Amino acid sequence: MKKSVVALIALLLAGALWLQQQPKDTAQTLPALPTFALANVQHVEVMLDQKTTLNAQRDGDAWILADADSRQLLHVLAIEQLLTDLQHMQPKRVVSHNPENAAKFEVTASDARVILTDANKKVLLDVFVGKPATDLRSTYIRVASEDKVLTVDKTLTWQVKRTPESWFATPAAEGV
Repeated sequence: MKKSVVALIALLLAGALWLQQQPKDTAQTLPALPTFALANVQHVEVMLDQKTTLNAQRDGDAWILADADSRQLLHVLAIEQLLTDLQHMQPKRVVSHNPENAAKFEVTASDARVILTDANKKVLLDVFVGKPATDLRSTYIRVASEDKVLTVDKTLTWQVKRTPESWFATPAAEGV
């Protein structure tokens, strides 16, 4: 009987020690991302390697190149899908608070950047869009004014890193 009591006490102490060493609750408080209404977005700029690859201006229901002499139509569905994904993206987790880690996630000033502005040139969203996260269903992003790198629940990389020509409308794509 004495041996079983000692064994039970030893087991309880070992269990308590094991529980004490387990990681605590690691739930994160996720930062809120800037919000905007799709109707308010009048200008979309996409930059790769600090060079503008898309400079789009809303023209009624269409999108045109903002810096072109001619009225060059852009692929409305491509732009609207990007805007919808940016509007509805939700943070999944904070992966870094250290600005020195930005290059690892491809969210530095020399990586992909998206800037949305309204009719008064007010910035609605300014984010660096990085590489796909390890689950391939989310993307690393960094809001331009912050050091935090987040994963969001949208696949944005392929949309932002399109070739400049792929933004142009074709008669078949636009139903013209």
